[in-house]
Amino acid sequence: MEKKIKKLLVILSVIVMSFIVLPNTGVSAASKAKLNKKSATIYVGKTVTLKVKNNKKKVKWISSNKKIATVSKRGKVKGKKAGKVTITAKVGGKKYKCRVTVKKKKATTVTVKDKIKNACIKYGTVSEDMSGKYYYLSRQTVSNDDERYEYFTCVKYYPATNTVRISVSIDDTYLSEYDYTTFDVTNVKDATSKIWYSDSYDNYGEGIVYKKLIHQKSAVAFGVTDMTDDVQSIEELATSSVAIGLLDFDYIMGTYSVGVSSGDLGFTTLYSRYN
Repeated sequence: MEKKIKKLLVILSVIVMSFIVLPNTGVSAASKAKLNKKSATIYVGKTVTLKVKNNKKKVKWISSNKKIATVSKRGKVKGKKAGKVTITAKVGGKKYKCRVTVKKKKATTVTVKDKIKNACIKYGTVSEDMSGKYYYLSRQTVSNDDERYEYFTCVKYYPATNTVRISVSIDDTYLSEYDYTTFDVTNVKDATSKIWYSDSYDNYGEGIVYKKLIHQKSAVAFGVTDMTDDVQSIEELATSSVAIGLLDFDYIMGTYSVGVSSGDLGFTTLYSRYN
């Protein structure tokens, strides 16, 4: 009987000890100091912040190669040049290490549209129409022979829709007639651009201009029209307006050293406005 009682007491003591010891072990494991990152990747000029968790003691930070990455007193690591480096946190007699890979800066690609947009915003004038607010650069010229015709070209950028638009107005000062042509620059790889046309005779057309056919008589094809005059002749007139607009576009881009030409918009060949 005594043996059974002793055995029972031993079992009970083991159970009681397990309740006492196990929680303490869990707390100890949870409070163990460690780095918030064992490895990290950053780009040159960028930073990442390292911290020693569960630690209230003073931390000394060390970089194995300051030419690749530096580290501040607060654990802020900054990439200096491409390579690999070890960042060490010393806490008392213990060391905690993080392997940091520094990569070259990401190359930023500036598109043709971005260059036009930036020039319009930087040098242009602000205005607004039915399509919304826009920034524009412009050129106004007159015909060289009898000064009968006035040409006004605008390169517009609409922030709300991220649209670049070229508009051309041609006024016949003798007859008080005009025609107005507008076309969008969407993707330089596209074969066509959206185009709109109107004139003082209430002719209206909406369609496309073929970029590869700008040197032909009729690169414009109207899909939606309201024409009192011959459609073909107006398509030829709209094509001429596009050519004038692109010649002026090249002039405007050159004036502000934008580094973009009508060829970058996907148009192939331009002919003189006097043809």
